[in-house]
Amino acid sequence: MIIDRQSVTPQYLQYRYVFDGLLAVLMLIATLPIMLIAALLVSLDGGPIIFRQIRLGKFGEEFEILKFRSMVVNADDYLDQRGQVVGDRVTPIGKLLRKTSIDELPQLINIFRGDMAIIGPRPILPIMYPYLTDFEKRRFEARPGITGLAQVTGRNTVKWSQRFVMDVEYIVTANLFNDILIALKTVKMVLISADTTLDRNSDQVDDITNRTIG
Repeated sequence: MIIDRQSVTPQYLQYRYVFDGLLAVLMLIATLPIMLIAALLVSLDGGPIIFRQIRLGKFGEEFEILKFRSMVVNADDYLDQRGQVVGDRVTPIGKLLRKTSIDELPQLINIFRGDMAIIGPRPILPIMYPYLTDFEKRRFEARPGITGLAQVTGRNTVKWSQRFVMDVEYIVTANLFNDILIALKTVKMVLISADTTLDRNSDQVDDITNRTIG
């Protein structure tokens, strides 16, 4: 599941990864009180505090993404055979964490580990990889981000195919100015809870898995 390593990550993104690691440490320190409170609230229903899931990172390599758990422990029991949601899976505290994006804060650890970046394509599930075109696989030339161009251009309401085009566009045109704009737009969207969805909405945005593989 690894793409051609001959694809060269833009030099700017290579240098920025060092900055991302340092910034992640500072952000972990700054947000520690918020994370401790979130951890305490999540633990009240007796389930695990951290949600772990395998995603695809740079070059399509698998890594374990970290989030504060925002769903009930048996969340998969509320999915039908097509994977569509048939019940309320998000916990009361989970709704708050998702609307404020606090559930994403543990990914600062992923950045410190080198799995992710502050800004870049959002990491996708391995099950989606076979449906991607060669062009779309260019999104794996960079480390995935907590936020990115697609996330500030509609967030969870944009079709998957459109997100992948924006992911590649971001990598091809990556520069400091664009990153600053994305960061500012991300702050704005988080503050106003724009384009957030409390649970998966694949029936509205998934135009990938209906493709013919091979």
